[in-house]
Amino acid sequence: WPRLKTLDLDGTPIGPDGYPQLCGAITAKHMPQLQTLHLQDTGMGDIGARLVFSALGCLPTLSLLNLSLNPFGEEGLAPLQHKPMARTHLVVAGLKELHMLAMPGMNKKAWQFLGRTIMGGTFPALENLYATAAQPEAVRCAAEPAKLAVAAIRAGREATKASKAAVAALGTVHTAKKKANKKAKTA
Repeated sequence: WPRLKTLDLDGTPIGPDGYPQLCGAITAKHMPQLQTLHLQDTGMGDIGARLVFSALGCLPTLSLLNLSLNPFGEEGLAPLQHKPMARTHLVVAGLKELHMLAMPGMNKKAWQFLGRTIMGGTFPALENLYATAAQPEAVRCAAEPAKLAVAAIRAGREATKASKAAVAALGTVHTAKKKANKKAKTA
């Protein structure tokens, strides 16, 4: 499937045997052009989530991942954990959208963990996180730490752009002053 750009398995009961096969195909780089991966409501538990997150680094063009309506929790997020002594760190460079709506296994601690991984650079291009826990209302607000992490990363990117623009503008002003001074000396 070297030209596959979208894989939509929403609502498909993949089961415990399906995730190793799917992730094996991903890590074997059978889908190098995959941009969108929909795994909403596939019954993904912690083991499936660990496999999927571990394989994401092999999808350089992935920009959207939908994991909504799956029961995994903090244990499923384990591959995202940054280990300071580790030589490598999972980075999903191109992911811009992550959908994690109505996630019954995600408690406040799990959302905080996800927020820390976002702040740690696992998803450097992430622009949108669509996230809610399952009912009740008190639990639904638990996704806030992860959403704030995305907002902080987005603000950091904007600040970097503004800083580069300011440096460029100052360089232009400096160059113009040098030219004016040179003309004044030769005149």
